[in-house]
Amino acid sequence: MFKAVRNKVVLEIFDKRNETRSGLFLPVTINNAFVPTAGIVISVGSRVPYKEIVVGAKVAVEKYSGDKVQSDGRDFLILNYQDVLAILSDDADVATREEDKPSLI
Repeated sequence: MFKAVRNKVVLEIFDKRNETRSGLFLPVTINNAFVPTAGIVISVGSRVPYKEIVVGAKVAVEKYSGDKVQSDGRDFLILNYQDVLAILSDDADVATREEDKPSLI
């Protein structure tokens, strides 16, 4: 479908959700204003220096970065690797697990 070149990354954009974790429904305007774009990496260019950015990784990217493209009814984003803000984890409670809390001793 798409193959990233040089320092580019290609993402398939997630569907935007209008519900928070606590169950509140947000109006589309609020949702779009505060939520960065997120997606799954489908291609990584040969000059991307970070080994964390790999095919299949879920990432958050700057809101208005890259170029949006549609293919087969799906939304994609082609952007520079520097626009990746974070690698997302499926485990939302990573920082609250007992073994991850700092010891006071």
